Amino acid sequence: MTRHSRWLPIAAVAIVTALLIGMPLQRTGSLPTVIGFLAPTLATMAIFAIICIGLNVQWGYTGIFNFGVVGFFMIGAYAGAVVAMPPANTEYASYVGGFGTALSSVPLPWAAEWLPFAVGIVVAAALSALVAMLLALPTLRLREDYLAIALIGVAEVLRRIAIEE
Repeated sequence: MTRHSRWLPIAAVAIVTALLIGMPLQRTGSLPTVIGFLAPTLATMAIFAIICIGLNVQWGYTGIFNFGVVGFFMIGAYAGAVVAMPPANTEYASYVGGFGTALSSVPLPWAAEWLPFAVGIVVAAALSALVAMLLALPTLRLREDYLAIALIGVAEVLRRIAIEE
């Protein structure tokens, strides 16, 4: 590797970062607005990057084609949202869950800000792991394409349940 080529990735990241901050800043002229836009966007990008790394490990290194990751991601997202959301406060909004304010009454410093999110993460991970373990029991001995077919079937069933409910 030449001396100049090792700085190329760093320069590319710096240019993309400058564009991500500079373009919305040029349009709005307000740094808090840009940060308010970039924070959820970058968080979503980080979540999908973690999913891509997991898929790369499973398919790239082991050769296991796993469609179940999508279903587990969906289960975790819904479980975390059910636990962390505040209760519905209008007559037109109704949903299951809304335990956020009940969790924020715990006598810990600034519990209202961080505790619903932390409990949501734990519940999402636990429920996804439980569904994965229940799915692993019947599919334990499946190989190659059969595992992919079984997992895509389960992911499709979970998707249809989420759409219908």
